[in-house]
Amino acid sequence: MTTCPINNYASSEFVSVCIPSNKSFYDNILSLINLSDSEEWMSDIKNTWEVQLSVLGMAFILGFIFMILTKYCGGFLTWFIILMYFALLITLGALCIVWSSPDQHQNLPPQLQDKEALKIIGYILLSIAGISLLLFICFFSRIKKAIAIMKAACDFTKSESSILLVPIVQFICVSGFFVFWVYVSLYIFSSGTVVQNPTSPFGNIQWDVGVKRCLTYYLFGLFWNCEFTIAMSHFIIASTCAIWYFSHHSSHGSKHTHPIAKSIKRGFIYHLGSICLGSLILAAVLVIRVLLEVTYKQAK
Repeated sequence: MTTCPINNYASSEFVSVCIPSNKSFYDNILSLINLSDSEEWMSDIKNTWEVQLSVLGMAFILGFIFMILTKYCGGFLTWFIILMYFALLITLGALCIVWSSPDQHQNLPPQLQDKEALKIIGYILLSIAGISLLLFICFFSRIKKAIAIMKAACDFTKSESSILLVPIVQFICVSGFFVFWVYVSLYIFSSGTVVQNPTSPFGNIQWDVGVKRCLTYYLFGLFWNCEFTIAMSHFIIASTCAIWYFSHHSSHGSKHTHPIAKSIKRGFIYHLGSICLGSLILAAVLVIRVLLEVTYKQAK
């Protein structure tokens, strides 16, 4: 016996879900749901959670090490990378030209025997190095400013370490809203009319125009709320950095107290409309993109 409300085929109840007893229907369900991938993912997470936490901790440690190196060795690292870039281009270009000579290319592997191609590649690499040198000379002062900006960013992160909590709070807010959105969307999704499919244990859900509009509206709400949360967090970080930069050397130390709280107040009182409008435009573009992708897949 079964307590399933619709008993079109032999079935049994398992955790309020009707599971067909017929093996062919059962295999059909497994093929449609494809539990193997989900089981593999859950098994991987269960078996490697310690490694994942270790990698997360190492990422934070490496991030702080990189910040310290950028603070005290930012100029050296930047100039060293630029020097290695030019040395690599010039060395490879010169080697290609040398290898293209008649007495050298015979000793190369078969895939490098084309001396004309080697010569062309060598001249191209040397040309890129020359163009890069001209650009380096033109943007030399801007490169120095970029190094100073990186050092200032490290000083800001060190002085206002609590700013690192802003992305974490953003992630929690977006995740919480997404869980709520899924919960509500499932109710809307199931509000259609169930049409029985004689060739499958699954039925098809048909929605009227109102339900389709409601689903589109909730999809738009998901994108808008997520984009708003991201934009607000970006504004809080930028505003906090601006307060720190323009007041941390000021004689009025009170101006620099609680910059994150001031930025949150500034965002919700003075810039809420701009943030909402910008996130609205991004959400509209995302909805149009999703609808076009769905239409394209249906057309295929």
